[in-house]
Amino acid sequence: MNEVTKNTQTFLETLQLAAGQDVKEWNVEILERAFGWAVYCQEVHRKLKDKPQFVEKLNRSLVIIRSLPNAALSLSEFCFDHLAKSQRLLLKSLLQNPHLSRELYQRTLIEYSKLESHKDGEEPKWNAFLEDATHCAQIKAARSSLVEMLQIVDKAVEQNKPQTKGDSMHRISTEIDASILRQYICHHLSNSPTPQRTRQHLEEKLHSIASEQSQGLSIIGNILGLPSEDTTKASIYHQCDEFVFQWIITNKDKYTKNAKLL
Repeated sequence: MNEVTKNTQTFLETLQLAAGQDVKEWNVEILERAFGWAVYCQEVHRKLKDKPQFVEKLNRSLVIIRSLPNAALSLSEFCFDHLAKSQRLLLKSLLQNPHLSRELYQRTLIEYSKLESHKDGEEPKWNAFLEDATHCAQIKAARSSLVEMLQIVDKAVEQNKPQTKGDSMHRISTEIDASILRQYICHHLSNSPTPQRTRQHLEEKLHSIASEQSQGLSIIGNILGLPSEDTTKASIYHQCDEFVFQWIITNKDKYTKNAKLL
């Protein structure tokens, strides 16, 4: 069982890498290895799904794995049941990743064609691909619509301060990034099995954002102005705000020489 847990963690790490810039360095061999881990996890699900004691044990391990300091927010709800869709999850991450090379994108499409069985001589079915591609397009369309609506509000409320589409996009982007960052911080502060190591990781994460992103300080500062989206999480939101506020007080002089915090 320990080996299964270790290999499942390897797949989750691979899934996380598949959604980021690391795929720029991927080649066909690495991609095939990633597909191999996905197939392995689906086999794990098939073999263990009718053995509740093993399912429970693996789920407990997954809670720890997805709460480790470097774990992505996108994996925060990952559980045993998701293993059944490992290939689909990996393919969807790759499909939406703009850093994927043309060659690997083509290989990804080939893998999509294999998801649904078809007889020899028949055209492959593309239901999974079309569903995932549609979902990706809908997210982009929703973002664009939000920009247009915000422009209308800006124009109506601030007649003396007209804003361009670029201004609205910038504001939306900052607020969205701040919201995602808060979710990331809250997830790790509330679920980490190693609190001290996690706080160190989160501090390093904020330093990275502040130093590497042009609007990094604005993103971090905007966390303190976000509304409480879920009243049941008021305590962890407060904990997050305290953590961010303390980080700002400690590090503001280091980053505010050439940047505006809020």
